[in-house]
Amino acid sequence: MPYPKTPNLQLNKVDRSSPNTTLFNTKPLIDDNVDIIDAVIPLSNMARQAIINGNFDVWQRGLTFTNPTSGSFTADRYRVSATPSGGTLPSTISHSRQQSVPGEVSGANYFYRISISDAGTGFSSAAEYNLRQTIENGTRLLCGAGKKVTISFYARSSIPNKKIGVFGFQYYGSGGSPIETLNGKNFTLSSNWMKYNVTLITNSLTGKTFGDNDQLLIEFSIMWGAGNAARVGDSIAETFGGAGNIDISQVQLCAGDVALSFQPRHFADELALCQRYYEYLDIARVRYLDAASGVVFSRDFRPKRIAPTVTITTINGVAPTLDSARASSVSLVLTNAGITDSTYTLKLDAEL
Repeated sequence: MPYPKTPNLQLNKVDRSSPNTTLFNTKPLIDDNVDIIDAVIPLSNMARQAIINGNFDVWQRGLTFTNPTSGSFTADRYRVSATPSGGTLPSTISHSRQQSVPGEVSGANYFYRISISDAGTGFSSAAEYNLRQTIENGTRLLCGAGKKVTISFYARSSIPNKKIGVFGFQYYGSGGSPIETLNGKNFTLSSNWMKYNVTLITNSLTGKTFGDNDQLLIEFSIMWGAGNAARVGDSIAETFGGAGNIDISQVQLCAGDVALSFQPRHFADELALCQRYYEYLDIARVRYLDAASGVVFSRDFRPKRIAPTVTITTINGVAPTLDSARASSVSLVLTNAGITDSTYTLKLDAEL
């Protein structure tokens, strides 16, 4: 039977004029309505997808990282957080971009792989090894009393009975209230791709003090000591497990307790979001006749979160020096007589 509709999105409603409204078909009233909402909420809406580079399309810093140090970035917007806590990490931990097999995970071109050579040894209760993404202003915009966020992702592992944990941190920024842990859960992975969901209950913001750069931190935990087990819904430690791979695909965070279907962004849109925090400008070239007295020139780029830290690498000739950096451009100085070409790269870092 036809259902009454809401005026804007044309969602189905219960027909209150019917003599019996206690029995009704849930498909048009729940499933179909969810599909309608999912289709019209734009991916630019933080409540629909707060993770940047969830499809692992953008890797400006490189495609493979061997034994990355704690705090270093791999794929854009993802960084390693490692605390061996007296133990010895596996001799080789490699993070890399891998090509997806068409049809295995719909809409995925690539996935994230962590390759481990061995289990490591001697980890204490405080040990951990996580892959992290920080969501800018995520505490202010997504957290609060009665609010939830739901993380969904695909994962698999060639390591038998390997667990992966997911949890979060509610960070109020530098100078703000103390950071708070948002406990999540863990999953035992199989060798096949499976989709996993975890809902985090966020904390009230009443009475909290916000400092600079509040963030919601989402953590994928690969190894944890017994002292960190509770935050992933476990009671015992989890080691690296031995040699093998852990694969992750299509990471998403939605406001609320429902994991909506993953919708890939256009690569140009994903790249633009990533470049707010980091940008690699490939070989830039300057030609001049005589720069003995100094040549000052400007290079514009996509606006950053803040004025970036600039790293200049010489490819040929003499690299310029930094005069000043702003959120959307840098001024460079080149001083050297007799050289007519200078080629170099710029790394612009405005990460949280």
